[in-house]
Amino acid sequence: GVFKEHGASLDFTCLEMRTADASIACLSNPEGLITQVIEATQSHGMHFGGENALQRYDTAAYEQMISYKEHLKGLTYLRLTPELVEPDNLERFKDFTTVMHGVGHQEAQSVDDINEMIG
Repeated sequence: GVFKEHGASLDFTCLEMRTADASIACLSNPEGLITQVIEATQSHGMHFGGENALQRYDTAAYEQMISYKEHLKGLTYLRLTPELVEPDNLERFKDFTTVMHGVGHQEAQSVDDINEMIG
């Protein structure tokens, strides 16, 4: 199709969000929506890129983004804030980027794997 022919890609937000964390009242299903978008990009020969929507620096958010790693052509990490560079947050972010890039710890698939290897 035309998308594949021109190397189009689609960047989608909310990769850190989990359905289990969403309010029942919202009837939100971010994981299902992301899966639907990934499948649509694949079926049209497009690249899939993503980004975080919320300012979160916790392991659960990073793990959720890592779960899409195999589908991502690229990732935009939003919100470089003073809170991100606080020691604990910066250490988690470093572990996250190590897993996403596969640098140094090829077998690591999660932030917890990194912590076990270097712990």
